[in-house]
Amino acid sequence: MGIPRLTAHLQPYGVASILGCSTQICQVHNSQDKTPTRVVVDGPSLAFYLYYRLLACKPTSLNAVDAAPSYAELGRATLLFLDELQRHTVMIDKIYFDGLLPLQKRPTRVSRLESSLKQLVYFQSVHATGFVLQKKTSETTAATASVVFDALKPVGAHSQGFPAMPFLVAAVIETLSNSQYKNIVEVIAGEADSHCAKAARERGDMILTSDSDMLVYDLGSRGAVAFLKELELQLGGDTDRCSVIQAQVLTPREIADRLGLNGLLRLAFEIREDSSVTLQEAMRRSKCDITSSTRSESLSTFSKEYAEEIGISQISGPQSSKIRTTMAKRQHLDPRISEVVLQASIKSVDLLHMYLPFVIEDPTRASAWEASLALRSFAYSLLINFNSHPPERTVHEYSRRGYRIIATEVGIMSCQACAEYAEMFSLRLVRLKEAYCDMPEAKVWRVIGLIEVCRWYTENERTLPSIQALRTLMTGTAGRSLLWGNIHLSAQHQATLYALRIAQQILRHISAEMFGDMSTQLQGLKNMLESLPCLAELLPSRLELLKSSSDVLDMEQLIDFAKGSIKSDNDIATEHSQEDPAMITDRETR
Repeated sequence: MGIPRLTAHLQPYGVASILGCSTQICQVHNSQDKTPTRVVVDGPSLAFYLYYRLLACKPTSLNAVDAAPSYAELGRATLLFLDELQRHTVMIDKIYFDGLLPLQKRPTRVSRLESSLKQLVYFQSVHATGFVLQKKTSETTAATASVVFDALKPVGAHSQGFPAMPFLVAAVIETLSNSQYKNIVEVIAGEADSHCAKAARERGDMILTSDSDMLVYDLGSRGAVAFLKELELQLGGDTDRCSVIQAQVLTPREIADRLGLNGLLRLAFEIREDSSVTLQEAMRRSKCDITSSTRSESLSTFSKEYAEEIGISQISGPQSSKIRTTMAKRQHLDPRISEVVLQASIKSVDLLHMYLPFVIEDPTRASAWEASLALRSFAYSLLINFNSHPPERTVHEYSRRGYRIIATEVGIMSCQACAEYAEMFSLRLVRLKEAYCDMPEAKVWRVIGLIEVCRWYTENERTLPSIQALRTLMTGTAGRSLLWGNIHLSAQHQATLYALRIAQQILRHISAEMFGDMSTQLQGLKNMLESLPCLAELLPSRLELLKSSSDVLDMEQLIDFAKGSIKSDNDIATEHSQEDPAMITDRETR
């Protein structure tokens, strides 16, 4: 997750190298004895790198919310980037994504969520009255090869400090899984870092990443690192048609040899302990024995972070094998969902941790995730009831509450309550799909998500959003400004639609484990959720909605539907010996 100033210290020891040339007959770059560059890609780094490349190219006239790249734009940019690598004869062996981060990274993850919250709070304070909208929508710059390889162009001042979109890694995985690259994409039971390092060590691959941690791993004698921001697309060679991709390449083993060190791990430790230290002083300390027991223990802990496959090294025996098997069969899972599924499959784990994606919301209001709590409780309950060891298990969700990031316990439903919830929810989906059957599938699901949000407002006796706010959410149309009320409603809507995705993926997982032998209620709900669109279609940006919206929605009818569905659910519930879906408790664990 990065060591401050490590890259700055080691960058001078990098070697400017050409990774590939677009013209195979180019005699300047493609000599007969030159083998193609083989790379392994750090997936999360790639997703964030491309997100900020797209953001940097947005018109400065756009406000921070509208300037944020959409998931569809990000997907296109990802494919373009990989296509360009291949066009320049760079061989992509694997693209790895985290599927189970190690226990020791939990404090770091909470710290990152807290950092995002601080950014959001500051942004909200600076733009307390909302964001001014243009009278005429600017045409955004389409992603081109020069855009995705141009790391020099800075992000505009209007967007600096604005948190990234919450589901961008999941959206990139989804795009790749439905593309020509699907066979080289892997969500692994561990950290992407360690698997990238293993590929570099065993095959001599070059790692494309934004993470300076990769320099600390044992990459073998030939393994190397090229930072994504250092990649350049340049014209050159012996023909006008020739272009090359080049980068500053760092080979840790060679750098360590030049510095007179056995490796870079101890050097990295000294730099992490004192970020103001000079390279020469860090080298001197690296060669000295540690006499302090405290520092010795700290070094030992630091070294373990770079052990091979650390994500599953905390689990041994048959359980480790089971996790690998589960992950190999469940490549359709988003990373956050993968983590909770894998935790549930481990017998020794009685407390599951779910780190909810950080949504862009109004930090002065209740968390946007509250509106979809019952649905997430249902999904977790299915998982725990299916993996019935140990019998008493709980789930802690990490999300914003007020101005803090805390872990809050989620209530778990019984098997009977799950069946009843699935029945009620399926009937609700059937009625909604029938009522809006003339609409495109993605829009129907967006309507479903909005009705679920309206149900939450009604059930909790809160004032419903205005008709105009609902219309802005569904069509993108707004007045002169985008208010924080609009932003918060959008966050509630996105969180609810993602909760549907959590339920969809967990039901898929359970169905596969049970070879489809689920109850009628659960199978029926699973079948309905299979039509849930991809994130790029499900969560378009406001500007994309403005370009595509043609259907007119009756917002009053939509609200009436939400209220009527509550009454219908209550009628169904009275027919059963009702057990209310467990709601979130007030117990906070930090």
